[in-house]
Amino acid sequence: MADGITASEWTQMNGIIKTIHAADKRDLLPAFVEAVRAVIPFSHSMYHYSITLNGSTDAFAYGSADLSLEALEAYQQDFESIDYINWFADEPTPHVFRDTDLVPRDFRENSEIMRKWMQPNGLFYSIGLTIASHDNPYGNVYLFRTQDEGDFTEKDVVVLGILNEHLCIRYSNELPHGHADKVIANEASPLAQKYRLTQKESDVLACIADGRTRSSIAGHLFMSENTFKKHLANIYKKTGVSRYEDLVLLVRP
Repeated sequence: MADGITASEWTQMNGIIKTIHAADKRDLLPAFVEAVRAVIPFSHSMYHYSITLNGSTDAFAYGSADLSLEALEAYQQDFESIDYINWFADEPTPHVFRDTDLVPRDFRENSEIMRKWMQPNGLFYSIGLTIASHDNPYGNVYLFRTQDEGDFTEKDVVVLGILNEHLCIRYSNELPHGHADKVIANEASPLAQKYRLTQKESDVLACIADGRTRSSIAGHLFMSENTFKKHLANIYKKTGVSRYEDLVLLVRP
């Protein structure tokens, strides 16, 4: 078969493509990650959504089915800014990439993110895809393997490239202006600008405006309860309210 993809694998890929076009867009990336296991083995995964703000690409709503909340928070707080792959992954054009194709081996293996975040979490090799269309970034998916599991193959790159085309089409049709409807045009956004909230605080406020219950917000944003409480306390301080009920009235009058 073309590119070494077998008839059985094409059948599995067709099932994944059906998932891409049928899943609720709010749950599309986790559904995609779970479905892609059928054709590309991996031990860990991570995904996030993306938006262009002030001329740069910002990530939000990180998630994973197999990394702990602590690992996700550590990445966002301490390692996202030094990730050796972000210079390429943040470009708002569709592509699939292996880190070993982009970064010299010695630099990668001796980098701070490898030593302090990847290896402690059992990660060594990664393959990623950037979902984008017409310069609108929608998000990224990263799959990881341990050193013993070995690197991702050229066929894995081809398979993810085919599937990513469908992700880009789905998001382009659903969100022709990117995630502006979620972040910029969200009811919470004017308040986020008025009170100079951080991106994470704005995400929390957006969840409240969307009608999510207080108990569900931390899980939805893949953050620990303590981190959620910290962001909530900062929002109280900046907006001048002292109770959650008053904050709900502020964003949903």
